Amino acid sequence: MRLRFSRPAPPAAEGASTDVVIIGAGPAGLSLAHRLMKRGVDFVIVDSGEIGETWRRIPPDLSLLNPWWLCAMSWRSALLDGALARKNARDFYAHLRSFAAPVAGRIREQFHVVAVLGSPDEGWTVTSSGGDAIQCRAVVCCSGYYAQPAPPTPQFSSDGSIPSVHVSELRHYDELLTPAATGRVLVIGSRISAGQVLEALDQRGVEADISCRTPIRFESNSVGRRIRVSLYSLYEPLRLAVQPERRGNSYPGMHGGRARELIESTKVRTKPMLTSVRDGQAHFSDGSRERYARLILATGYLPALDYLRPTVSLPQTALYRCLNSQGLHNAPGVFLFGFDNLRSLRSRYLRGIRAEADWLARMVVRFLSEQSRAKSTF
Repeated sequence: MRLRFSRPAPPAAEGASTDVVIIGAGPAGLSLAHRLMKRGVDFVIVDSGEIGETWRRIPPDLSLLNPWWLCAMSWRSALLDGALARKNARDFYAHLRSFAAPVAGRIREQFHVVAVLGSPDEGWTVTSSGGDAIQCRAVVCCSGYYAQPAPPTPQFSSDGSIPSVHVSELRHYDELLTPAATGRVLVIGSRISAGQVLEALDQRGVEADISCRTPIRFESNSVGRRIRVSLYSLYEPLRLAVQPERRGNSYPGMHGGRARELIESTKVRTKPMLTSVRDGQAHFSDGSRERYARLILATGYLPALDYLRPTVSLPQTALYRCLNSQGLHNAPGVFLFGFDNLRSLRSRYLRGIRAEADWLARMVVRFLSEQSRAKSTF
């Protein structure tokens, strides 16, 4: 049965009103929107940029980690558009734009959310930097990580004499060519993004070193591993059907292949932890120092949820500890989606978003229904 929830019309000065505001028009926000639309729930999607903003901005030749059937947002696309193909960010961005078409009329782009204010009883108001406001009964935060790059841990001091850039700021890997004529580049990080940058630098003839806080753990890049990944992806739903809230470390190591070859051959030298930058030199924890043309920070991301800070204090990790079936413990009606380990160890991955969108849609509908029943008793 399709549900349609009633709501009081707000004063004109208060702005628009809807049942649910979805913050973020990326994979998580669009997947949830499809499920809510099927259930007859009124919603609006807002995004600080455009549909699929993250995928529009990242280097278009960045390869997806998994075969297409694990990345596509719809099973139709997963099976018909080359299930085993290895696609890139450009392909996925085009897929997201197509996936967004059925809900495009409910998307407000360039709506930069600065605060979510209100209460479960009075309702929530989502406000933008431009002063616009949307009143709603529930909010689902699907804003991901890309807008909140993580600093190095521990942070190093710098006098600014070596320019630095976080990988989130790169729009195309050709931007890495800028310092090629003046010296080596230092990449800071030890996981997937660091390996991708090392490979891109090597392809463009730029020499590089890598600085790590912990030893690099490589993932195999063999055909055997790809087969194992595919087999695990078939086994994973069965495992989670038995333990739907199984959580764990969801951060894989650096992919093997060319990045591993560069490091193990010492073409890319492994340096200790960076402690400071002074007078054009990088100073390391072992007392050594060296000149670099540029620092590239591949230090990961944090949940992009600053707009919730006026209402609720959240940790940077283990967000699932703040949730129950009503949303956040101290802000019922405010839900999170697409973040690490929210329901299971696959929650932040594309395959997890696709699989868990129905689960969250049911939670949101249940919350709205219970809220309506509670109000009807008064």
